[in-house]
Amino acid sequence: MTARSWGLLGLLAAIWGSSYLFIALGLTDVSPVMLVFLRAALAAAVVVPLGLRHRHTLRGHWKAVPLLALSQVVAPFLLISFAEQRIPSSLAGVLVSSQPLWLAVLLPLLRAGRPALVSGVGTLVGFGGVALVTGYDGGGAVDLAGVVMVLGAGLSYALAAWWARHAMTGVHPLAQTAAMLTTASIVLAPFAAFQLPSSIGLVSGGAILVVAVVGTGGAFVIFTWLVKNVGPARASLVSYLAPAFALGYGAVLLREPVGLLSFVGLALVLAGSWLSTRTTLRPRWPVPRRTRVVALQQPESCAATSSTTEP
Repeated sequence: MTARSWGLLGLLAAIWGSSYLFIALGLTDVSPVMLVFLRAALAAAVVVPLGLRHRHTLRGHWKAVPLLALSQVVAPFLLISFAEQRIPSSLAGVLVSSQPLWLAVLLPLLRAGRPALVSGVGTLVGFGGVALVTGYDGGGAVDLAGVVMVLGAGLSYALAAWWARHAMTGVHPLAQTAAMLTTASIVLAPFAAFQLPSSIGLVSGGAILVVAVVGTGGAFVIFTWLVKNVGPARASLVSYLAPAFALGYGAVLLREPVGLLSFVGLALVLAGSWLSTRTTLRPRWPVPRRTRVVALQQPESCAATSSTTEP
C-alpha cells in the first residue's frame, strides 16, 4: 500500500470512529428517528449523483434493495441511535464491531455448513470480549438494554452482509449505496414527519450534518476508492481501526468513563473478529472443484460492500 492509501485508511477509520460521538451530540435536540432520517437523506444527497453513472448495474436487483436498506441502514442506525441514549458512545463503537462474529455464527446456518476450528475459537474469543466490555465500562455496570440494541445492530449488519453477497452480485457499490440510502430515507420520512424538533441548536445540527455528509456519504466514497485501489481485504482493515477511535473520542471529548477492561475487551473483540473471518466454512458434503472456484470468484464490489460495518 502507498502512503496515500494508508493515509486514507487512517482517515476513514477516524471518520467512522467519530460517528458515535456525533450521534451522541445530535441526539441532544432530535429524536433517534429524526436523526437517522436526516442522516440517510443527507448522505443520499452526496452519493446519489455519483451512483447515477452506474445505475445500469442495478437492473434485475431492485427487488433486493428494500431488504438491504432495512438491514444495512434503517434497523442498525435506529438501534445504535436509541442505544446511545442509554450507553456511552465509546461502548457503542466497541460493541458494533461484533458484526464479523455474528456473520461467523450465521453463515453455517444459512449455508448448512460447519465452521472451521479457528473460526469457532475466534467467535468465542470475540464474544468473550463483548461480555468483558459490557460487564464494566470504567464507571460501573452498563445499561443492558442499550447493549442488546447495539449487538442487534451488529447482527443486522451481518444479515445485510449475507444478503448483499447473495442478491447484489455485480452491482456497483456506489449505485448500491445510493439506492439503499434513498430507499431508507423514503421508509423513514413518514415516521420522522411526526417527530419534528421544536429547534435544533448549532452543536446538534452541526453534528448531524457531519455524521451524514462526512461520516456516511463521504466516508463511503473513500472506502470505495480504497477497495478499487488496494483491494477489499486491505480496505476492510478499517473495521479493526474505527472502534479504537470511537473509544478514544468518547473518553477524551465526551469524558465518558473508560476503564482498562474496556481496552482489553476491545482487543478480544477485534482479535476474535479477525480469527472468525480467517477461514471459510467447511461444507457438510464434498463440493465439486468447479463449484469451489465459482464461489471464490465473487466481485470485489460485493465483497467489499458486505465486509465493513458502518456505524
